[in-house]
Amino acid sequence: MNTYVVQENEQLNDIANKLGVKVEDILAINGEDLSNLKAGQKINVPVKINKNFDYYVVKKGDTLYSIANANNIDLEILSEINGIEIYDYLYPGQIIMVPKKGTKAYITKLGDTLEKIASMAGVNPKELLDYNETIYLLPEQMIIYKQQ
Repeated sequence: MNTYVVQENEQLNDIANKLGVKVEDILAINGEDLSNLKAGQKINVPVKINKNFDYYVVKKGDTLYSIANANNIDLEILSEINGIEIYDYLYPGQIIMVPKKGTKAYITKLGDTLEKIASMAGVNPKELLDYNETIYLLPEQMIIYKQQ
């Protein structure tokens, strides 16, 4: 179990989707009504291990830029993965998803196709399907692939 700091305009469903856990599990471990979440509110979340990400717990003084720089990750991708604006304040104890070495992420855009993303990533479409449970090709879906 970890502590998660709610971001601006974030709903319970958003948090569950971001962390890859069920809303019911979050509700069960908090034992309270979470229907009116507020930015900065701390809630308990179950940890689901994702082989493609490490989970970084923000320390006092951290910025998204410093985390991206320390992990050699594109700042915009790190921002998009976590649903955080580049210059947003990070709270100590906040959990940030960081792609593991060799893992890359792409955030889909309107008009993307599986073939287009696979070509851009330098992999074949089957590899994309192997790394992702579902691919809807809707704008703002995160697609994971391994760097060749």
